Amino acid sequence: PNEMLDELPLPMNYGIIAHETAHRLFNDIVYERDFIGFLMQHFPKENDPAQISAFERATNRQLAFNEGMSDYFGAYLANDPTFMRFSFPADITQRRDLTTHHQVTEATWLTGAEPMISDSYDPYQLGMVYASSLWRLGEQEGHQIVAQALIESERALAPAIREHNQFEHREALNTIISQLPSTSRDRACHIFHDQFIALGTPLEECHP
Repeated sequence: PNEMLDELPLPMNYGIIAHETAHRLFNDIVYERDFIGFLMQHFPKENDPAQISAFERATNRQLAFNEGMSDYFGAYLANDPTFMRFSFPADITQRRDLTTHHQVTEATWLTGAEPMISDSYDPYQLGMVYASSLWRLGEQEGHQIVAQALIESERALAPAIREHNQFEHREALNTIISQLPSTSRDRACHIFHDQFIALGTPLEECHP
């Protein structure tokens, strides 16, 4: 980032720098610093619309997760869930406010088929469901605990993504829960079920 969109230039906004650093960390852990190589490896060799659509949806799911993690780390490290307000116009900052109770109710969002803006996939809307639920969890259980669980979750999810382009939001949420201390898991289950309504059925890591 190298331009001023509102009042505070992006390179001077600590939350933005933390957000971008989290993207770099995700790239290092999951794609071994070679996202382009990853795309080239998994893009279908045959011109089959069904295979191309499946590839795009899997990649979209990863993008939404990546944006959610980065928004969370930006807020955590800046100690400000509205860190974007210093550098972006109000319409953007309102949508990216981690204190807003974002929810996903449409199953197509979990498949990576939607939401779309101007014929392009928008990873930020589902990303904000991740970010706001994680912020809510961190406020109750401790942000350092949540942040550590996210790093370990990225490491746990990386092999399936890297080798098979395999990523599902249900698996990601289950993985995050599994990486939390046992005393924090019930709270995580409650928050994830509340905000990821489109899951439909309880997460497997959430025991009755």
